[in-house]
Amino acid sequence: MKKIKQKIYNFFEHPQTLVAKLVQIFIFLLIFLSTAATIFELKFPLKAESFLKELFIFEIFVTAIFSLEYLLRFFTSPDWKKFPFKFFNIIDLVAILPGYLGLANFTAVRILRILRFIRFLRILKLLKHHQKIYNFFEHPKTFLAKFTHNFLIFLILLSVILVFIEIKFPFFAHKFHTIFFSLEIFITAIFSIEYILRFISSPGKLKFPFQFFNIIDLLAILPFYAGIEHAAIVRVFRFLRIFKIFRYSRFLRIFRFQGTIFQRILPILIILLSIKSLIWLAESKNIWIFDKNLGELFAIIGFSLGIILSQKIGVSYDKFLQMENTLMRIHGTIISIFTIFKKEKISPKILKDWLKIFLKTLENNSLSQIKFDEINSKLYLKICRLEKSPSEMAILHGELTRDAIFCLSKRDRLTPRAYDNLLQQSTIFYIFLIALFIPGLTGIISVFMASYMLYGMYYVTVDFDTLFGGEFDLINVDLKDLEKLTKEI
Repeated sequence: MKKIKQKIYNFFEHPQTLVAKLVQIFIFLLIFLSTAATIFELKFPLKAESFLKELFIFEIFVTAIFSLEYLLRFFTSPDWKKFPFKFFNIIDLVAILPGYLGLANFTAVRILRILRFIRFLRILKLLKHHQKIYNFFEHPKTFLAKFTHNFLIFLILLSVILVFIEIKFPFFAHKFHTIFFSLEIFITAIFSIEYILRFISSPGKLKFPFQFFNIIDLLAILPFYAGIEHAAIVRVFRFLRIFKIFRYSRFLRIFRFQGTIFQRILPILIILLSIKSLIWLAESKNIWIFDKNLGELFAIIGFSLGIILSQKIGVSYDKFLQMENTLMRIHGTIISIFTIFKKEKISPKILKDWLKIFLKTLENNSLSQIKFDEINSKLYLKICRLEKSPSEMAILHGELTRDAIFCLSKRDRLTPRAYDNLLQQSTIFYIFLIALFIPGLTGIISVFMASYMLYGMYYVTVDFDTLFGGEFDLINVDLKDLEKLTKEI
């Protein structure tokens, strides 16, 4: 008998088997569904009256399952006398007791059951599943994880399509209101579960709410829970769900998001599209002015701006290629000097120090060039001791010094700030004017394409200017060969 009780106790408190874990997942789903039913009944009391019978049956079922779980844990507890007074057990009891005391208001019962989310946190801690859940979403490898991600992508696209239909075909949406409403409830529930699981399994919970994609995830479900009922505001928030898809773009072969220009300009893109979405709503109410004849003017301005940015990219790319070619020559020159040092049995330490200081100075704009000049002079003195009269080594050192000074000078010669600001402000202002005066869906598409192409081109010009990391670090000169050479010398 004791063995059976111990097995039941471990089944709930220390689940190890697949069945035990599935039961814990099932209990969590009941907690969430019960909470969702509460929100549904409080937010939509008129609609809830149509499902009173179903809600009542569900409440009886949930109460029965939670009661059975509580009783099994109570009778199998090693210390049953202290069991009722433990914090989580008090929450469990409060969640089911009102139903047996004849409390008619089942909404109040479900509100109390929201506290059982705290119990779920304890289950996750005991199972040590934080890392597994984190990897499930962030680094999916299993079939189930990949299927879940693809399913979430489908829900994102479905949600955006529903919003579009509601805006463009309101009569159709009204005719099938029940289906649209049910789908929205289901999508919100799935996104809510995803957000909760991501938060619970996040390594940095304090930073989690302020990360870009997590803000988008929260905005995607916030109107439902915040009680926002204004249709226009709700649609804007729901339309933002389209940006959730870029979290899962690794599964869409036509997209590549991580480490791209699009990833870096996405915040400004969202701001501009949000502004245009609000203007679109104003246009639908005929409270916004627009002129269809401005299309040709905007096309000419956009074409001119594109040419200017393209020329700037060409100049910056030429600088980038010059830098890479010069670094390749430095690599070859150092190998030549090292070979001679090795032949003459001279320690290459001075050459290694020269390369380390050069790389450090090159990557850090704030460092003075004085240290490099000092180590370069020491290397020259070393060569002078080896050669009584200038010869092959002196020529190599001259080439090395010339190329190194060229790289260090290019590092500091950025585009004049005034010119750079003009390009940025012109690009943003142009896109903002498109948002203001090009109407409807055409305006949305125009804002998206202009932001992606023109502001993306501007970002490329700035990134080419900063060749070694910094704020703009997508396009960097490759120093791996030289860094590897410091270890080989």
